[in-house]
Amino acid sequence: MVRGAPPRCLPSRGTKDHSAPLAMIRRILAVMRLRRARIRSLQQLKELDNHLLRDIGLGREAVDYAYPRPELYWD
Repeated sequence: MVRGAPPRCLPSRGTKDHSAPLAMIRRILAVMRLRRARIRSLQQLKELDNHLLRDIGLGREAVDYAYPRPELYWD
C-alpha cells in the first residue's frame, strides 16, 4: 500500500457488476467483425487477376493457400 493513497473499496458480495458480461459480448462481436473483414479481404484478393496480384507482391498460390476451404456466413 502506498502512503497517502486512499484504501481500495471492494464491492460488496451483494452487488452485481453487469459491465463484465457486456465487455465480453463486445469483445466477441469485435472478433466476429474482424473475422468477417478478413474473409471479405481474402475474397477481394481472389477476384484479382494474376497480373494485379504480382503488382502487389503476391502469387495466386499465396491467395489460394490462405483459406483452401470455403467460409460459411450467418447473414
